[in-house]
Amino acid sequence: MEEKLSPEETYERVKEMDGEKGLVWLDPSEANNTYALAMRRDQAEELGIDSISDLASTINDGHEMTLASNATFYSRNDGLRPMQETYGFEFGRRNVSRMDQGLTLTALLDDATMAELNARVDVERQSVEEVAEAFLKTHELL
Repeated sequence: MEEKLSPEETYERVKEMDGEKGLVWLDPSEANNTYALAMRRDQAEELGIDSISDLASTINDGHEMTLASNATFYSRNDGLRPMQETYGFEFGRRNVSRMDQGLTLTALLDDATMAELNARVDVERQSVEEVAEAFLKTHELL
């Protein structure tokens, strides 16, 4: 597939292709899905957390957890507060560490790492998806 599609056309195309495999796509959400939550795989497995609902249950059962977030997600009107309201839990103000956007990325990506990842795409001709997936798996984020 080499044609350029709009986001709506892409959704419809993938929905159709997956439908042929027996998969059903729901209507797109109105929510901004730019942000994601990540945690160490070993901790997620130990606590039985596979979803935000599981995270909410774990916190509501009394397990204290800390969220490191950029300041934007913390303060957005479609960020942390409404997510907690939707899923019926609260980290608690003292359990949320607001980080500078640059520091959030720097925690995983320094100049040497970015150069290595870029070289794998530009020089070794690996796809961005392959490189990103390998990086995330290496850091137990996927």
